[in-house]
Amino acid sequence: MKKLLIPVTIMVMGAGAAFAGQIAKSFAPAQGHRIGGIGEQPCVDVSQTCNTTPGVACLWEEDDATQLYAEGETMCGQELFKP
Repeated sequence: MKKLLIPVTIMVMGAGAAFAGQIAKSFAPAQGHRIGGIGEQPCVDVSQTCNTTPGVACLWEEDDATQLYAEGETMCGQELFKP
C-alpha cells in the first residue's frame, strides 16, 4: 500500500503545481486605454492597470463608466477586466 501511496501523492502534487502555474500565467496585467473621441487618438492611454483575465469590467477611474481596452496594433480591441 505504501509503495502505491507515494507515487500517487507525487503525481497529484505535480498536477496541482502545473494547474497553479497555468492559472498564474492567465493573470496578465495590461495597461488600460479608452477609445478616443473626436480629435483624439483612436486609443488613449489612461495610465491605469487592468487585467486580461475575464471577470468584472475594468472601468476608467475618471468617470467610473468608460470600459477600458488593451491597445492593439491598430486600435483598442481587447476588453480588460479588474485586477
